[in-house]
Amino acid sequence: MFDCEIAIKPVVASWEGHGLFTAVIRDITERKRTENELKRFNTELESIVAERTQNLASTTALLHAILDSTVDAILTVDEHGVIQSVNKATTHLFGCEEGDFLGMKLQDILHESYRLDFEKAISIVSERERRNHHAS
Repeated sequence: MFDCEIAIKPVVASWEGHGLFTAVIRDITERKRTENELKRFNTELESIVAERTQNLASTTALLHAILDSTVDAILTVDEHGVIQSVNKATTHLFGCEEGDFLGMKLQDILHESYRLDFEKAISIVSERERRNHHAS
């Protein structure tokens, strides 16, 4: 017994008054084995992704807990100075909600005496990242 596909087609001519048909039988055992192996690999991959996603969520929760336990205001910004996240101390210090900061530029909330230093620091880090990226 083996896995197969069968294609049956009528033949135009008949033989002794009976219809004639052709039957083509193709062994698909290898294809089925490969499909089953692919399903098994996909299941394993989904399991690995789920595990890594859970690990990332746990790590992220731990990081947020650590950042929220400090009394210092901590903000994360992208290479353009746009605020991506803030800790609880930041919201207390400024008297705002987290959502009020997200998408704002850090330069817009810094005292003007700090803006130039921040812009220089962002420029230096961005240039370093570009050089590292091109070197890879």
